[in-house]
Amino acid sequence: MPGRNKHPSKADYLASSGLALRRKAEKITRKSSTRSLESLGAMTPETTQKMLYELQVHQIELEMQNLELLRAREYLDTALSRYFDLYHLAPVGYFTLSEQNLILEANLSAATQLGVDERALIKQPITRFILKDDQDIFYLNSKQLFKTGEPQTCELRMVKHDGMPFWARLTETTAQNADGNTMCRLVLSDITEGKQAEEKLQLAASVFTNTHEGIMITAVDGTIIDVNDAFSRITEYSRAEVLGQSLQFLNFSFQEKEFYAAIWNDLVEKGQWSGEVWNRRKNGEVYAVIQNISAVRDAQGNIQRFVSLFSDITLLKEHERKLEHIAHHDVLTGLPNRVLLADRLQQGMAQTRRQRKLIAVAFLDLDGFKTVNDDYGHEAGDQLLITVAIRMKQTLRESDTLIRLGGDEFVVVLLDLADIEDSVPMLNRLLAAAGESVRFGDITLKVSASLGVTFYPQTKNIDADQLLHQADQAMYQAKQAGKNCCHFFDHDIAESIKKMA
Repeated sequence: MPGRNKHPSKADYLASSGLALRRKAEKITRKSSTRSLESLGAMTPETTQKMLYELQVHQIELEMQNLELLRAREYLDTALSRYFDLYHLAPVGYFTLSEQNLILEANLSAATQLGVDERALIKQPITRFILKDDQDIFYLNSKQLFKTGEPQTCELRMVKHDGMPFWARLTETTAQNADGNTMCRLVLSDITEGKQAEEKLQLAASVFTNTHEGIMITAVDGTIIDVNDAFSRITEYSRAEVLGQSLQFLNFSFQEKEFYAAIWNDLVEKGQWSGEVWNRRKNGEVYAVIQNISAVRDAQGNIQRFVSLFSDITLLKEHERKLEHIAHHDVLTGLPNRVLLADRLQQGMAQTRRQRKLIAVAFLDLDGFKTVNDDYGHEAGDQLLITVAIRMKQTLRESDTLIRLGGDEFVVVLLDLADIEDSVPMLNRLLAAAGESVRFGDITLKVSASLGVTFYPQTKNIDADQLLHQADQAMYQAKQAGKNCCHFFDHDIAESIKKMA
Protein backbone atom coordinates (compact mmCIF):
# COMPACT_ATOMS: atom_id res chain seq x y z
CA MET A 1 0.00 0.00 0.00
CA PRO A 2 1.37 3.44 -0.87
CA GLY A 3 0.91 4.87 2.67
CA ARG A 4 3.14 2.30 4.39
CA ASN A 5 6.28 3.39 2.48
CA LYS A 6 6.35 6.66 4.44
CA HIS A 7 6.78 5.00 7.86
CA PRO A 8 9.93 3.02 9.05
CA SER A 9 9.39 -0.56 10.13
CA LYS A 10 10.31 -1.86 13.56
CA ALA A 11 13.37 -3.72 12.23
CA ASP A 12 14.65 -0.65 10.38
CA TYR A 13 14.18 1.53 13.42
CA LEU A 14 15.98 -0.88 15.85
CA ALA A 15 18.84 -1.49 13.41
CA SER A 16 19.56 2.18 12.87
CA SER A 17 19.26 3.05 16.58
CA GLY A 18 21.48 0.11 17.73
CA LEU A 19 24.19 0.92 15.20
CA ALA A 20 24.36 4.52 16.36
CA LEU A 21 24.68 3.52 20.01
CA ARG A 22 27.37 0.95 19.18
CA ARG A 23 29.47 3.51 17.30
CA LYS A 24 29.15 5.98 20.16
CA ALA A 25 30.26 3.35 22.73
CA GLU A 26 33.24 2.32 20.62
CA LYS A 27 34.40 5.94 20.38
CA ILE A 28 34.25 6.40 24.15
CA THR A 29 36.09 3.11 24.73
CA ARG A 30 38.98 4.08 22.41
CA LYS A 31 39.51 7.39 24.23
CA SER A 32 39.63 5.83 27.68
CA SER A 33 41.50 2.60 26.89
CA THR A 34 45.07 4.08 27.14
CA ARG A 35 44.44 5.81 30.49
CA SER A 36 42.90 2.64 31.94
CA LEU A 37 45.97 0.50 31.07
CA GLU A 38 48.43 2.96 32.70
CA SER A 39 46.59 2.97 36.00
CA LEU A 40 45.86 -0.74 36.09
CA GLY A 41 49.25 -1.74 37.70
CA ALA A 42 48.76 0.62 40.69
CA MET A 43 45.37 -0.86 41.64
CA THR A 44 45.06 -3.02 44.78
CA PRO A 45 43.01 -6.26 44.84
CA GLU A 46 40.30 -4.54 46.88
CA THR A 47 40.07 -1.72 44.33
CA THR A 48 39.95 -4.20 41.51
CA GLN A 49 37.19 -6.20 43.21
CA LYS A 50 35.16 -3.06 43.84
CA MET A 51 35.54 -1.99 40.21
CA LEU A 52 34.40 -5.38 38.97
CA TYR A 53 31.35 -5.20 41.22
CA GLU A 54 30.44 -1.77 39.91
CA LEU A 55 30.89 -2.95 36.39
CA GLN A 56 28.53 -5.87 36.98
CA VAL A 57 25.96 -3.49 38.48
CA HIS A 58 26.26 -1.15 35.52
CA GLN A 59 25.92 -4.11 33.15
CA ILE A 60 22.68 -5.24 34.81
CA GLU A 61 21.37 -1.66 34.77
CA LEU A 62 22.17 -1.39 31.08
CA GLU A 63 20.44 -4.68 30.31
CA MET A 64 17.33 -3.49 32.18
CA GLN A 65 17.43 -0.18 30.36
CA ASN A 66 17.78 -2.01 27.05
CA LEU A 67 14.77 -4.16 27.93
CA GLU A 68 12.67 -1.08 28.73
CA LEU A 69 13.87 0.52 25.53
CA LEU A 70 12.81 -2.52 23.53
CA ARG A 71 9.40 -2.45 25.18
CA ALA A 72 9.02 1.25 24.42
CA ARG A 73 10.00 0.67 20.84
CA GLU A 74 7.50 -2.21 20.52
CA TYR A 75 4.78 0.04 21.94
CA LEU A 76 5.72 2.79 19.51
CA ASP A 77 5.67 0.35 16.60
CA THR A 78 2.21 -0.88 17.66
CA ALA A 79 1.02 2.70 17.95
CA LEU A 80 2.35 3.50 14.50
CA SER A 81 0.59 0.45 13.06
CA ARG A 82 -2.64 1.41 14.81
CA TYR A 83 -2.30 4.96 13.47
CA PHE A 84 -1.91 3.57 9.98
CA ASP A 85 -5.06 1.44 10.36
CA LEU A 86 -7.09 4.23 11.92
CA TYR A 87 -5.97 6.93 9.53
CA HIS A 88 -5.19 5.31 6.23
CA LEU A 89 -7.71 2.47 6.36
CA ALA A 90 -10.60 4.48 7.81
CA PRO A 91 -14.00 4.05 6.08
CA VAL A 92 -13.91 7.76 5.15
CA GLY A 93 -11.44 9.88 3.26
CA TYR A 94 -9.25 12.33 5.22
CA PHE A 95 -7.73 15.39 3.54
CA THR A 96 -5.65 18.31 4.73
CA LEU A 97 -6.24 21.37 2.54
CA SER A 98 -4.58 24.75 2.29
CA GLU A 99 -6.61 27.94 2.32
CA GLN A 100 -6.37 27.78 -1.47
CA ASN A 101 -8.08 24.33 -1.33
CA LEU A 102 -4.94 22.48 -2.43
CA ILE A 103 -4.53 18.95 -1.09
CA LEU A 104 -1.58 18.83 1.34
CA GLU A 105 -2.21 15.37 2.69
CA ALA A 106 -4.68 12.53 2.07
CA ASN A 107 -5.16 9.07 3.48
CA LEU A 108 -5.34 5.82 1.56
CA SER A 109 -9.17 5.71 1.75
CA ALA A 110 -9.40 9.16 0.13
CA ALA A 111 -7.17 8.02 -2.71
CA THR A 112 -9.25 4.87 -3.14
CA GLN A 113 -12.50 6.87 -3.19
CA LEU A 114 -11.16 9.11 -5.93
CA GLY A 115 -9.49 6.27 -7.82
CA VAL A 116 -6.01 7.79 -7.80
CA ASP A 117 -2.65 7.17 -6.07
CA GLU A 118 -2.03 9.11 -2.83
CA ARG A 119 1.07 10.85 -4.18
CA ALA A 120 -0.85 12.05 -7.24
CA LEU A 121 -3.29 13.92 -4.98
CA ILE A 122 -0.72 16.16 -3.35
CA LYS A 123 -0.87 19.81 -4.49
CA GLN A 124 -3.99 19.07 -6.55
CA PRO A 125 -7.05 21.35 -6.04
CA ILE A 126 -9.84 19.42 -4.38
CA THR A 127 -12.29 21.04 -6.82
CA ARG A 128 -10.74 18.93 -9.58
CA PHE A 129 -12.75 16.06 -8.13
CA ILE A 130 -16.00 18.00 -7.61
CA LEU A 131 -18.66 18.06 -10.33
CA LYS A 132 -18.58 21.44 -12.04
CA ASP A 133 -22.25 22.18 -11.35
CA ASP A 134 -21.68 21.60 -7.61
CA GLN A 135 -18.40 23.48 -7.13
CA ASP A 136 -20.20 26.63 -5.94
CA ILE A 137 -21.59 24.59 -3.05
CA PHE A 138 -18.07 23.72 -1.95
CA TYR A 139 -16.72 27.26 -2.37
CA LEU A 140 -19.51 28.75 -0.26
CA ASN A 141 -18.99 26.07 2.37
CA SER A 142 -15.23 26.66 2.49
CA LYS A 143 -15.66 30.43 2.63
CA GLN A 144 -17.99 30.09 5.60
CA LEU A 145 -15.50 27.77 7.33
CA PHE A 146 -12.57 30.22 7.21
CA LYS A 147 -14.83 33.15 8.00
CA THR A 148 -16.45 31.72 11.14
CA GLY A 149 -14.13 28.90 12.15
CA GLU A 150 -17.21 26.76 12.72
CA PRO A 151 -17.36 23.22 11.25
CA GLN A 152 -19.23 23.07 7.93
CA THR A 153 -21.02 20.18 6.20
CA CYS A 154 -22.44 19.89 2.70
CA GLU A 155 -23.60 17.24 0.24
CA LEU A 156 -22.55 17.42 -3.39
CA ARG A 157 -21.59 15.33 -6.41
CA MET A 158 -17.96 14.40 -6.93
CA VAL A 159 -16.19 12.58 -9.76
CA LYS A 160 -13.55 9.88 -9.63
CA HIS A 161 -10.35 10.05 -11.63
CA ASP A 162 -12.05 8.01 -14.38
CA GLY A 163 -15.01 10.42 -14.55
CA MET A 164 -17.49 8.26 -12.62
CA PRO A 165 -19.73 10.53 -10.51
CA PHE A 166 -20.75 9.79 -6.94
CA TRP A 167 -22.54 11.53 -4.08
CA ALA A 168 -20.38 12.72 -1.15
CA ARG A 169 -20.85 14.35 2.23
CA LEU A 170 -18.01 16.77 3.09
CA THR A 171 -17.34 17.81 6.70
CA GLU A 172 -14.75 20.60 7.15
CA THR A 173 -12.98 21.88 10.27
CA THR A 174 -10.04 24.27 10.75
CA ALA A 175 -6.60 23.47 12.20
CA GLN A 176 -3.20 25.19 12.62
CA ASN A 177 0.04 23.87 11.10
CA ALA A 178 3.49 24.17 12.74
CA ASP A 179 3.97 27.62 11.19
CA GLY A 180 0.69 28.87 12.62
CA ASN A 181 -1.11 28.95 9.27
CA THR A 182 -4.78 27.93 9.09
CA MET A 183 -5.55 24.69 7.30
CA CYS A 184 -8.71 22.75 6.54
CA ARG A 185 -9.30 19.20 7.72
CA LEU A 186 -11.83 17.59 5.37
CA VAL A 187 -13.69 14.30 5.88
CA LEU A 188 -15.20 12.73 2.74
CA SER A 189 -18.01 10.14 3.05
CA ASP A 190 -19.39 8.34 -0.01
CA ILE A 191 -23.19 8.53 0.37
CA THR A 192 -24.13 7.28 -3.10
CA GLU A 193 -26.00 4.22 -1.83
CA GLY A 194 -27.87 6.31 0.71
CA LYS A 195 -28.83 8.86 -1.94
CA GLN A 196 -30.03 6.12 -4.27
CA ALA A 197 -32.08 4.58 -1.46
CA GLU A 198 -33.45 8.03 -0.65
CA GLU A 199 -34.42 8.60 -4.28
CA LYS A 200 -36.15 5.22 -4.36
CA LEU A 201 -38.06 6.08 -1.20
CA GLN A 202 -39.03 9.46 -2.65
CA LEU A 203 -40.16 7.80 -5.87
CA ALA A 204 -42.17 5.21 -3.95
CA ALA A 205 -43.70 7.94 -1.80
CA SER A 206 -44.54 9.96 -4.92
CA VAL A 207 -46.16 6.95 -6.57
CA PHE A 208 -48.04 6.12 -3.38
CA THR A 209 -49.32 9.68 -3.08
CA ASN A 210 -49.99 10.60 -6.71
CA THR A 211 -51.12 7.38 -8.36
CA HIS A 212 -54.73 7.17 -9.52
CA GLU A 213 -54.98 3.68 -8.05
CA GLY A 214 -56.20 3.30 -4.50
CA ILE A 215 -53.57 1.75 -2.23
CA MET A 216 -54.30 0.16 1.13
CA ILE A 217 -51.71 -1.48 3.41
CA THR A 218 -53.01 -3.78 6.12
CA ALA A 219 -51.62 -6.01 8.83
CA VAL A 220 -52.20 -9.77 8.69
CA ASP A 221 -55.26 -9.41 10.93
CA GLY A 222 -56.83 -6.88 8.55
CA THR A 223 -55.97 -3.74 10.53
CA ILE A 224 -55.46 -0.80 8.17
CA ILE A 225 -51.92 0.60 8.42
CA ASP A 226 -51.94 3.19 5.65
CA VAL A 227 -53.92 4.40 2.62
CA ASN A 228 -53.24 6.95 -0.10
CA ASP A 229 -55.24 9.89 -1.43
CA ALA A 230 -56.75 7.84 -4.27
CA PHE A 231 -58.15 5.41 -1.69
CA SER A 232 -60.01 8.29 -0.01
CA ARG A 233 -61.23 9.63 -3.35
CA ILE A 234 -62.64 6.24 -4.36
CA THR A 235 -64.10 5.09 -1.02
CA GLU A 236 -64.93 8.57 0.36
CA TYR A 237 -63.29 7.55 3.67
CA SER A 238 -60.50 9.89 4.86
CA ARG A 239 -57.15 8.51 5.96
CA ALA A 240 -57.79 9.55 9.56
CA GLU A 241 -61.10 7.66 9.56
CA VAL A 242 -59.63 4.31 8.52
CA LEU A 243 -56.17 4.10 10.12
CA GLY A 244 -56.20 1.43 12.80
CA GLN A 245 -59.64 0.22 11.74
CA SER A 246 -60.53 -3.29 10.62
CA LEU A 247 -61.51 -3.95 6.99
CA GLN A 248 -65.05 -4.61 8.23
CA PHE A 249 -65.26 -0.89 9.00
CA LEU A 250 -65.24 -0.21 5.26
CA ASN A 251 -68.40 -2.25 4.67
CA PHE A 252 -66.59 -4.38 2.09
CA SER A 253 -68.73 -7.45 2.85
CA PHE A 254 -70.58 -7.23 -0.45
CA GLN A 255 -69.63 -10.74 -1.57
CA GLU A 256 -70.29 -14.13 0.03
CA LYS A 257 -67.98 -15.55 2.71
CA GLU A 258 -66.77 -18.19 0.25
CA PHE A 259 -65.49 -15.39 -2.01
CA TYR A 260 -63.24 -13.98 0.72
CA ALA A 261 -62.14 -17.48 1.75
CA ALA A 262 -60.94 -18.08 -1.83
CA ILE A 263 -58.99 -14.79 -1.75
CA TRP A 264 -57.29 -15.78 1.50
CA ASN A 265 -56.31 -19.19 0.11
CA ASP A 266 -54.71 -17.58 -2.96
CA LEU A 267 -52.79 -15.10 -0.78
CA VAL A 268 -51.42 -17.83 1.48
CA GLU A 269 -50.59 -20.31 -1.30
CA LYS A 270 -49.63 -17.98 -4.17
CA GLY A 271 -48.93 -14.69 -2.40
CA GLN A 272 -51.21 -12.79 -4.75
CA TRP A 273 -54.86 -12.41 -5.80
CA SER A 274 -56.52 -10.26 -8.45
CA GLY A 275 -60.07 -9.89 -9.65
CA GLU A 276 -63.18 -7.71 -9.70
CA VAL A 277 -64.88 -6.76 -6.45
CA TRP A 278 -68.08 -4.86 -5.69
CA ASN A 279 -67.87 -2.56 -2.66
CA ARG A 280 -69.85 0.24 -1.07
CA ARG A 281 -68.74 3.84 -0.65
CA LYS A 282 -69.16 5.79 2.57
CA ASN A 283 -72.39 7.29 1.23
CA GLY A 284 -73.78 3.81 0.51
CA GLU A 285 -73.24 3.91 -3.25
CA VAL A 286 -72.19 0.60 -4.77
CA TYR A 287 -69.08 0.65 -6.96
CA ALA A 288 -66.87 -1.85 -8.77
CA VAL A 289 -63.08 -2.13 -8.61
CA ILE A 290 -60.40 -4.22 -10.27
CA GLN A 291 -58.22 -5.20 -7.32
CA ASN A 292 -54.79 -6.75 -6.86
CA ILE A 293 -53.68 -7.92 -3.40
CA SER A 294 -50.11 -9.01 -2.65
CA ALA A 295 -48.67 -10.60 0.48
CA VAL A 296 -45.44 -9.07 1.82
CA ARG A 297 -43.24 -11.63 3.57
CA ASP A 298 -40.19 -11.35 5.82
CA ALA A 299 -36.85 -13.13 5.32
CA GLN A 300 -38.29 -16.28 6.92
CA GLY A 301 -41.27 -16.33 4.55
CA ASN A 302 -43.85 -15.23 7.12
CA ILE A 303 -46.59 -12.87 5.90
CA GLN A 304 -46.13 -9.42 7.47
CA ARG A 305 -48.37 -7.14 5.42
CA PHE A 306 -50.92 -7.09 2.64
CA VAL A 307 -50.78 -4.41 -0.06
CA SER A 308 -53.98 -3.85 -2.01
CA LEU A 309 -54.10 -1.81 -5.24
CA PHE A 310 -57.48 -1.10 -6.81
CA SER A 311 -59.02 1.03 -9.53
CA ASP A 312 -62.61 2.22 -9.73
CA ILE A 313 -64.12 0.60 -12.82
CA THR A 314 -67.75 1.52 -12.12
CA LEU A 315 -67.99 3.69 -15.22
CA LEU A 316 -66.31 0.98 -17.27
CA LYS A 317 -68.74 -1.64 -15.98
CA GLU A 318 -71.63 0.68 -16.75
CA HIS A 319 -70.25 1.22 -20.24
CA GLU A 320 -69.86 -2.55 -20.68
CA ARG A 321 -73.43 -3.04 -19.49
CA LYS A 322 -74.65 -0.48 -22.01
CA LEU A 323 -72.67 -2.09 -24.80
CA GLU A 324 -73.98 -5.50 -23.84
CA HIS A 325 -77.50 -4.10 -23.73
CA ILE A 326 -77.05 -2.57 -27.17
CA ALA A 327 -75.65 -5.84 -28.49
CA HIS A 328 -78.59 -7.85 -27.14
CA HIS A 329 -81.45 -5.36 -27.32
CA ASP A 330 -83.29 -3.45 -29.99
CA VAL A 331 -82.19 0.18 -30.07
CA LEU A 332 -85.66 1.55 -30.89
CA THR A 333 -87.90 -0.38 -28.50
CA GLY A 334 -85.40 -1.59 -25.88
CA LEU A 335 -86.68 -5.16 -26.31
CA PRO A 336 -84.33 -8.17 -26.56
CA ASN A 337 -83.17 -8.65 -30.14
CA ARG A 338 -82.39 -11.58 -32.40
CA VAL A 339 -79.06 -12.21 -30.61
CA LEU A 340 -80.87 -13.03 -27.35
CA LEU A 341 -83.65 -15.01 -29.00
CA ALA A 342 -81.67 -18.24 -29.42
CA ASP A 343 -80.45 -18.06 -25.80
CA ARG A 344 -83.94 -17.49 -24.40
CA LEU A 345 -85.34 -20.31 -26.51
CA GLN A 346 -82.60 -22.73 -25.45
CA GLN A 347 -83.14 -21.88 -21.78
CA GLY A 348 -86.91 -22.23 -22.13
CA MET A 349 -86.66 -25.59 -23.92
CA ALA A 350 -84.27 -26.97 -21.25
CA GLN A 351 -86.55 -25.76 -18.45
CA THR A 352 -89.58 -27.32 -20.16
CA ARG A 353 -87.93 -30.73 -20.40
CA ARG A 354 -87.11 -30.66 -16.68
CA GLN A 355 -90.53 -29.48 -15.52
CA ARG A 356 -92.67 -31.38 -18.09
CA LYS A 357 -94.45 -28.15 -19.04
CA LEU A 358 -95.07 -26.45 -22.42
CA ILE A 359 -93.64 -23.35 -24.00
CA ALA A 360 -95.33 -21.41 -26.78
CA VAL A 361 -93.35 -19.62 -29.49
CA ALA A 362 -95.42 -16.93 -31.24
CA PHE A 363 -94.32 -15.08 -34.38
CA LEU A 364 -96.12 -11.70 -34.65
CA ASP A 365 -96.26 -9.39 -37.67
CA LEU A 366 -98.09 -6.03 -37.66
CA ASP A 367 -100.79 -5.60 -40.33
CA GLY A 368 -100.77 -2.28 -42.18
CA PHE A 369 -97.48 -1.02 -40.77
CA LYS A 370 -96.02 -0.30 -44.24
CA THR A 371 -98.99 1.98 -44.97
CA VAL A 372 -98.28 4.00 -41.80
CA ASN A 373 -94.66 4.49 -42.87
CA ASP A 374 -95.62 5.42 -46.41
CA ASP A 375 -98.44 7.81 -45.40
CA TYR A 376 -96.99 9.47 -42.29
CA GLY A 377 -93.24 8.87 -42.42
CA HIS A 378 -90.74 6.80 -40.48
CA GLU A 379 -90.97 8.94 -37.37
CA ALA A 380 -94.65 8.06 -37.05
CA GLY A 381 -93.82 4.41 -37.75
CA ASP A 382 -91.15 4.40 -35.04
CA GLN A 383 -93.53 5.91 -32.50
CA LEU A 384 -96.10 3.26 -33.37
CA LEU A 385 -93.56 0.45 -32.88
CA ILE A 386 -92.41 1.83 -29.52
CA THR A 387 -95.97 2.21 -28.20
CA VAL A 388 -97.17 -1.20 -29.44
CA ALA A 389 -94.04 -2.88 -27.97
CA ILE A 390 -94.71 -1.33 -24.56
CA ARG A 391 -98.34 -2.37 -24.58
CA MET A 392 -97.63 -5.94 -25.68
CA LYS A 393 -94.89 -6.32 -23.03
CA GLN A 394 -97.34 -5.19 -20.36
CA THR A 395 -99.66 -8.08 -21.21
CA LEU A 396 -96.97 -10.70 -20.52
CA ARG A 397 -95.79 -12.31 -17.32
CA GLU A 398 -92.36 -11.71 -15.75
CA SER A 399 -91.11 -15.06 -17.04
CA ASP A 400 -92.20 -14.44 -20.66
CA THR A 401 -90.07 -12.73 -23.31
CA LEU A 402 -91.02 -10.33 -26.10
CA ILE A 403 -88.37 -9.98 -28.80
CA ARG A 404 -88.20 -7.66 -31.80
CA LEU A 405 -86.62 -9.35 -34.80
CA GLY A 406 -86.64 -6.20 -36.91
CA GLY A 407 -89.07 -4.03 -38.85
CA ASP A 408 -92.59 -4.89 -37.62
CA GLU A 409 -91.80 -8.53 -36.69
CA PHE A 410 -91.83 -9.76 -33.09
CA VAL A 411 -91.39 -13.12 -31.37
CA VAL A 412 -92.99 -14.03 -28.05
CA VAL A 413 -91.78 -16.90 -25.84
CA LEU A 414 -94.37 -18.00 -23.26
CA LEU A 415 -93.01 -20.30 -20.51
CA ASP A 416 -94.55 -22.62 -17.93
CA LEU A 417 -97.78 -23.46 -19.74
CA ALA A 418 -99.86 -26.31 -18.36
CA ASP A 419 -101.46 -26.93 -21.80
CA ILE A 420 -102.23 -25.23 -25.09
CA GLU A 421 -105.39 -23.63 -23.77
CA ASP A 422 -103.31 -21.95 -21.05
CA SER A 423 -101.70 -19.76 -23.73
CA VAL A 424 -104.91 -18.53 -25.36
CA PRO A 425 -105.70 -15.63 -22.96
CA MET A 426 -102.19 -14.25 -23.32
CA LEU A 427 -102.24 -14.56 -27.10
CA ASN A 428 -105.57 -12.71 -27.22
CA ARG A 429 -104.16 -9.94 -25.03
CA LEU A 430 -101.23 -9.60 -27.40
CA LEU A 431 -103.57 -9.18 -30.39
CA ALA A 432 -105.65 -6.63 -28.49
CA ALA A 433 -102.60 -4.62 -27.43
CA ALA A 434 -101.31 -4.54 -31.01
CA GLY A 435 -104.67 -3.32 -32.28
CA GLU A 436 -105.06 -0.34 -29.94
CA SER A 437 -104.90 3.15 -31.50
CA VAL A 438 -101.74 5.20 -31.15
CA ARG A 439 -101.67 9.01 -31.09
CA PHE A 440 -98.94 10.75 -33.06
CA GLY A 441 -99.44 14.49 -32.76
CA ASP A 442 -102.86 15.17 -34.28
CA ILE A 443 -102.89 11.83 -36.07
CA THR A 444 -104.39 8.56 -34.86
CA LEU A 445 -102.47 5.51 -36.00
CA LYS A 446 -103.97 2.04 -35.95
CA VAL A 447 -102.72 -1.38 -37.03
CA SER A 448 -103.50 -5.01 -36.21
CA ALA A 449 -101.38 -8.14 -35.85
CA SER A 450 -101.16 -11.60 -37.39
CA LEU A 451 -99.94 -14.21 -34.92
CA GLY A 452 -98.52 -17.67 -35.65
CA VAL A 453 -97.92 -20.06 -32.72
CA THR A 454 -96.14 -23.37 -32.18
CA PHE A 455 -95.44 -25.38 -29.01
CA TYR A 456 -92.66 -27.40 -27.44
CA PRO A 457 -92.01 -30.27 -26.75
CA GLN A 458 -93.31 -32.24 -29.68
CA THR A 459 -93.37 -35.93 -30.56
CA LYS A 460 -90.32 -35.46 -32.77
CA ASN A 461 -87.00 -33.93 -31.79
CA ILE A 462 -86.93 -30.29 -32.83
CA ASP A 463 -84.50 -27.42 -32.27
CA ALA A 464 -84.97 -23.69 -31.73
CA ASP A 465 -84.60 -22.75 -35.40
CA GLN A 466 -87.27 -25.25 -36.38
CA LEU A 467 -89.63 -23.84 -33.76
CA LEU A 468 -89.17 -20.34 -35.18
CA HIS A 469 -89.74 -21.65 -38.69
CA GLN A 470 -93.01 -23.32 -37.59
CA ALA A 471 -94.22 -20.13 -35.89
CA ASP A 472 -93.34 -18.10 -38.99
CA GLN A 473 -95.32 -20.49 -41.22
CA ALA A 474 -98.29 -20.27 -38.86
CA MET A 475 -98.11 -16.45 -38.98
CA TYR A 476 -98.41 -16.51 -42.77
CA GLN A 477 -101.44 -18.76 -42.43
CA ALA A 478 -102.95 -16.13 -40.10
CA LYS A 479 -102.26 -13.47 -42.76
CA GLN A 480 -104.00 -15.61 -45.37
CA ALA A 481 -106.91 -16.14 -43.02
CA GLY A 482 -107.69 -12.43 -43.00
CA LYS A 483 -105.13 -10.96 -40.58
CA ASN A 484 -105.77 -9.72 -37.05
CA CYS A 485 -105.94 -13.31 -35.81
CA CYS A 486 -103.92 -16.13 -34.30
CA HIS A 487 -103.10 -19.42 -36.06
CA PHE A 488 -101.50 -22.54 -34.55
CA PHE A 489 -98.87 -24.26 -36.63
CA ASP A 490 -100.64 -27.65 -36.71
CA HIS A 491 -103.94 -28.56 -35.07
CA ASP A 492 -102.80 -32.17 -34.81
CA ILE A 493 -99.93 -31.11 -32.52
CA ALA A 494 -102.35 -30.80 -29.64
CA GLU A 495 -103.12 -34.52 -29.85
CA SER A 496 -99.45 -35.45 -29.92
CA ILE A 497 -98.73 -33.26 -26.90
CA LYS A 498 -101.62 -34.78 -24.95
CA LYS A 499 -100.25 -38.26 -25.64
CA MET A 500 -96.85 -37.20 -24.20
CA ALA A 501 -98.36 -35.76 -21.02
